Amino acid sequence: MLIVERLVKRYDGVEVLRNVEFSVGKSEIAVLVGPNGSGKTTLLNIVAGLEVADEGLVAINGDIVFEKHRGVLKKYVPPEKRRVGYVPQDYALFPHLTVYDNIAFGLRRLKLSRADVDARVKELVDVLGLKGLENKYPHQLSGGQKQKVALARALAPWPKLVLLDEPLSAIDPGVKDTLRVELKYMLRKLGVTALIVTHDLNDAWTLSDKILVLMKGAIKAQGTPTTIFNAISDVDVAEFLGLNIVEGIVDKDLGDNIIVDLGEAKLLVTKSNNRTYSKGAKVKLVFRPDDIVITHCSKDLRTIACRIKNYRITKCSVKLTLSIGGNDMVVEVGRGYINELYGEAVNSGIICIKITNPHIID
Repeated sequence: MLIVERLVKRYDGVEVLRNVEFSVGKSEIAVLVGPNGSGKTTLLNIVAGLEVADEGLVAINGDIVFEKHRGVLKKYVPPEKRRVGYVPQDYALFPHLTVYDNIAFGLRRLKLSRADVDARVKELVDVLGLKGLENKYPHQLSGGQKQKVALARALAPWPKLVLLDEPLSAIDPGVKDTLRVELKYMLRKLGVTALIVTHDLNDAWTLSDKILVLMKGAIKAQGTPTTIFNAISDVDVAEFLGLNIVEGIVDKDLGDNIIVDLGEAKLLVTKSNNRTYSKGAKVKLVFRPDDIVITHCSKDLRTIACRIKNYRITKCSVKLTLSIGGNDMVVEVGRGYINELYGEAVNSGIICIKITNPHIID
């Protein structure tokens, strides 16, 4: 388990981390996402003990490993005593050591017997699918194999927590999807608590039990891959997560719902709060691309007609950029589904949609 409280880090007087707080439960996989320069790697290094924060607390499995309050350092446990496994972005395998010796490196520092080292290495080799590679050197391995060896080396000394910095960034796009699934399976099977840093949102959705969004040094949103969207109250976060953002004007407040004028159509939106909206108030609606359902046109206030601004066919889907009242939104649907509804008429430039779960950001 990992607990981070009130974490502050400054470089030359500039705050790069601002009162960061979150927790990761036992055997939970948390993924930290954010744009370049948001402080992700700095945060990871502080948890690992490679950097010292200016303020805050870090606790691992109930033990405080760092605490500094009002400039007074109360506790600092060095990296080698934190029982944290760290997989850096470039894997940092020892080039002169075999796969076996890379995995055994940390175990030998614990002064275990040869039999115990052999048993632990064999266990990890079997779990991570490295059998037959024990005597190979890093330059003889593929990117995916290097990743597994780096993970095995980090996990070998039974860490309380494993940290992974961009673990899939060096992997070929063609095999990333498979390795995402494998990585989550391996972490699950080993029952470790993990904090993973990535800028790839596909990594976040596939790997995580919890997503943490770090922007401008602060945690702006956190939650499960399903619930995090309902916690978004920041347009920058919505844009980073690839959500659609549509601006409109309140036409009428109906209590549980409001009618939003989008310029070319009106949309009935269920409120996610108890606020009363005045007629003419500006609002922003946020929703996922998969919250858009292509449908037949009707006069229902939950259905709106949009112009097709861009129409791109991929291997098995159609990616549409739709426009209404100066707002653009993106939807990706199966080719068969859209063809069944519209056929060749999709090229006419007009399509009707329902937005199933719009979330209001004031």
